[in-house]
Amino acid sequence: MKTKSWIAKTIRKIAISLCVLTASLIFGGCGKPDAPLSFSFRGSAMDASGLVLQVQNTGDKHLSCRMWAVNSVQNQARDYSFDLGPYQKTEIGILECNWSFKTGEGVTIRTEGFQDFTFNVP
Repeated sequence: MKTKSWIAKTIRKIAISLCVLTASLIFGGCGKPDAPLSFSFRGSAMDASGLVLQVQNTGDKHLSCRMWAVNSVQNQARDYSFDLGPYQKTEIGILECNWSFKTGEGVTIRTEGFQDFTFNVP
């Protein structure tokens, strides 16, 4: 009888572990891969205190992206949509979306089919 009880407890523990793992995969956002993007900044020629965001598609497929920038100190935000061909690089700044990036601002890049990238301007 002790063997049957031990087997039942073991099966129950395995079932609970599988349920937790399944819930983690479904609700944890693990299903989307990272977008094949790289990011850098350079100084802005239009705003001496600002920066221009450089985004590079490091993959061989076309990407549709959307960028959100938030400056919580000045209570301002900007969003901008852009496409990147395979291995293409683009710059986002005053000329493209009337926004000059400042140190500490929050930026999110959403790319269809991939996890969002969220980071702060250095």
